[in-house]
Amino acid sequence: MGAAVSALEGVRHIRNPEENANHLMTYAVLGLSFVFEFISWRVALRNLRTTNPGIPVIQVAHRPKDPTTFTVLFEDTAALLGLLLAFGFILIGQITGELRWDGVGSICIALVLAGTSIFLARESKSLLMGERALTKVEKRRSRLIASVPEVERVNKLQLGANQVLVATGVAFRDDLDVHGVEDAISRIEKALKSGDPQVCSVLIKSADARGPTG
Repeated sequence: MGAAVSALEGVRHIRNPEENANHLMTYAVLGLSFVFEFISWRVALRNLRTTNPGIPVIQVAHRPKDPTTFTVLFEDTAALLGLLLAFGFILIGQITGELRWDGVGSICIALVLAGTSIFLARESKSLLMGERALTKVEKRRSRLIASVPEVERVNKLQLGANQVLVATGVAFRDDLDVHGVEDAISRIEKALKSGDPQVCSVLIKSADARGPTG
């Protein structure tokens, strides 16, 4: 909705440019808005880094977690970009005397808002439906388990709340005794935890190598 309104305002200003009566007041409002948005952005970024240590911000959007935190951060980021665009195009218009730059700025802001909305909608849908993000996590963690030489097959992983518990059935080589299986499980846990900071608990169940893989 905000993107559509901004685009319509941009088209209107391009067709019927209007003189800004008080640039100083406009810059003051934009500046204060930027400060408040930046404070909100910093809080959201700090919360995101606290709950996702060591993970690049863009990757958090692909992880199967509650999308609320990164949604707030991305919306604040879009708002900050919009304010910078507004300031820049108003300044260009004031310097050049071409009033249509204000309308161009509104259209650019509309594109930023629309792009952000599309990105968040796509990622939120994937997370809520448990599709692409879960598949990526499963594949990465299955590879970590399969990297242990004693493992012949990895069953489908069950991922616990907040992606901190991994439970799966693993088929070990037939020539392993109890101590060999215990040692392999210990190395599986170490591989998972060192390869993925989100994993803090691992539950391994020995599975029949001849059984189903799902």
